[in-house]
Amino acid sequence: METAKAPGKIILFGEHAVVYGYPGIAVPVKNAEIEVSVSHSDYFSYETDRELYKEEKECLNELVDLIFFQLEVDKKELHIKIKSTIPIASGMGSSAALAVALIKGIAEHFDILLTEKKINEIAFESEKLFHGTPSGIDNTVVTYGKPVYFYDGEMQLLKLKKPIYLVIANTGIKSSTKEVVSGVRQRYERYKEEYSALFDKIGEITEKAKTAFENGEIEQLGELMDKNHALLQQIDVSCKELDELVETAKLAGALGAKLAGAGKGGNIVALVDESSKDKVIEALKKISKNVIYTEIKP
Repeated sequence: METAKAPGKIILFGEHAVVYGYPGIAVPVKNAEIEVSVSHSDYFSYETDRELYKEEKECLNELVDLIFFQLEVDKKELHIKIKSTIPIASGMGSSAALAVALIKGIAEHFDILLTEKKINEIAFESEKLFHGTPSGIDNTVVTYGKPVYFYDGEMQLLKLKKPIYLVIANTGIKSSTKEVVSGVRQRYERYKEEYSALFDKIGEITEKAKTAFENGEIEQLGELMDKNHALLQQIDVSCKELDELVETAKLAGALGAKLAGAGKGGNIVALVDESSKDKVIEALKKISKNVIYTEIKP
C-alpha cells in the first residue's frame, strides 16, 4: 500500500486586492492535510472519512479519471482511502490538497517518478474541475509546501530567514467566496476612488510583507497583518465573529492577526512566537471549535 500526503494552505496577505491586479502571499498549513492510501483491489473503489454529496462523488470520480489520464495509465483495480483534517469550504485549499495527494499516491503505486513541476501542472488541471478558472495559487503552495508570492499571474517561492509560527481559528461560518467577491465588486463599482485607494494600501502592505519574510522581520509581519485586517474591515468583508477571534488572539499575545480568505466567515490567522503560542491557542479554543497550529520553516 502506498500513502501520500498534501498540506492545506491559507492566504496571509492580499486577499480581494489580488482580484484587481495586486500581489498576494499564501502559505502552506502542514498541520491540516489530506492523506491518500492506494492499495490493490479486485475492483476500483474508494472510501472517505466523511460522507460525500452526490455532486462531490461525481467530482471525485472526474478527478480520479483526469489523474489516470494525465499519468497515462489505465484505471485499474485499486482501492483509494482518503482522510482529511482540512476544514471543508474554509478557503484552505482542500481541493488542491486532494488532487496533489491523489497524484502522488497513484503515481507511486504505478512506480511513476514525477517532478514537483509535473505534479503542479497536473494539480492545476485538476483544479479546473473544482473552480473553472483557478489562479494556480492553491496547487502551487500545496505542491511545493512553501510560501508563495503571486503577482500578475506569476508565482515566486518565498525564502524565509526565520521560522514562522501561525495559529488558525475557524468561525464555524461557511461563506461563499463567489458571493463575497461579487459584493466587493459591486461596492468597488459604486465607490471606485475609495476602494482603489484601499486596494493600493493592501498592495503596499503585501510588498512590505514579502520583504519582512525574506529579512526575518517577524514583528514587522505582525504589524502588517493588523493593518491588512483593518483595511479588509473597511472593504466590509469582515464580520463580528472574525473580529472577535482577531481581538482574542491579540489580547492573548499574538504579534498580529487578520481574517484569512474571502471573509464573512471562515478563518482568521494569527502570528505568534514560541512564548505566546500556547496562550493564543488556549484563548482561541474557548470560542472556536477548530484551531490549528502550524510552523513554516526556512
